[in-house]
Formats: sequence, C-alpha cells, structure tokens
Amino acid sequence: MNTTVIMKGEISRAAKEEGSSAFLNLYEENIDRFNKKLTQQWQNYYAGLSQGCTPRATADRCQCALNTVKKWNTSIPYHREHYVMIGCCFGLKPEEVSKLMTRYGGFSGLRSDSLEDIMYIRLLKIMQQSIAESGADVFEVPSSYSERADLYYAEVSRIQSKGLW
Repeated sequence: MNTTVIMKGEISRAAKEEGSSAFLNLYEENIDRFNKKLTQQWQNYYAGLSQGCTPRATADRCQCALNTVKKWNTSIPYHREHYVMIGCCFGLKPEEVSKLMTRYGGFSGLRSDSLEDIMYIRLLKIMQQSIAESGADVFEVPSSYSERADLYYAEVSRIQSKGLW
C-alpha cells in the first residue's frame, strides 16, 4: 500500500472525526491532481529512457515479467527493487536511481547505512562500469539474472573478506 493511500485514509478518518469534510474535499482534489501530474512525469521520463527498446527486450534485460515492464510505461513502479532493475537495465548512476526512488516511489533513496542499499549501489556501479568499458549498448552486458547475481555475491564476498560485514 503506498503512502498516498495511507495518508488519504488517515486524513479522511481525522476529517470525519472533526466534521471537516471541506478540508477532505480540498485534499482529495489536490492529491488526485498531484498523482496524475506525477504519473505523467514518470511516463515521459520512462518513455525517454526506454526509447528504441521493446518491452520484451527490457523484460529480458531486467529478468522480470513482460507485464511488469508494460506497467512501467503507464504507472509508477511501487517496489524499490524495480527502480534498481531499471537502473541496471539502462545503466543509470546510483544517484539517479536514488532520485527516482524518492521522487516517484516515495521511498528513501539509496543509503550507505543499509547493507541492502550498499549492494544495490555497488551493483549499479558495476553495471555502469561494465557498459562504459565495453562501449556497448546498454542491452549487451551483462544481460542475465545469473550474471548480475554473480556480481552481487562477488561483492558480498569481497566485503566479508575485509571483515566489513
């Protein structure tokens, strides 16, 4: 359940208790307008990002369902992992992915105090470096989930060997 729905429910409950339906109506009008605008901005951003890539190629690259990728064309992703998958797929910097998570998903960005986020950051950097070194199109390296998982676990092993985890 996203933050907007939770907020809307809480404000609705509070407004009913206070008898302030005018406030609730104003809130509902504005939040709907805000959500539509934000969704439109996401659609424009994602269309530019995925320009020239078919949904099937993107799904194969991200190792996710075709329907998931099709939903990204029309609605804002609601899982943090989807932003990381998009970042890996299109060679985005960790900072860019973090901004996407915050702006569109309502999540905190990638943080250096979270082990999971550290792995995401490292994976995004590895993907970006791999793309830059090969001079290849972002859809050429590394494409499979197993290759990305290998990179992830190699980084975990490196951190463990240094005693950081």
